[in-house]
Amino acid sequence: MHDATWQFTYAITRRPARSVVDGLRAVDTGTPDYALMLSHHADYVAALREA
Repeated sequence: MHDATWQFTYAITRRPARSVVDGLRAVDTGTPDYALMLSHHADYVAALREA
C-alpha cells in the first residue's frame, strides 16, 4: 500500500475583520476582543512560518 504524504509550502491567511465583533455566536460569551483576536492570528501566522 502506498502512503501518500503532503508537505505544504504556502498558506493563505487573512487578518480578522473588525466586523467580527458584530457576528453571531453559537454561545453568547460576550463581545469578542478584537485586539486579542489579532494577537492570536499573529501567533498562528508565526507558527505556520516556523513549521
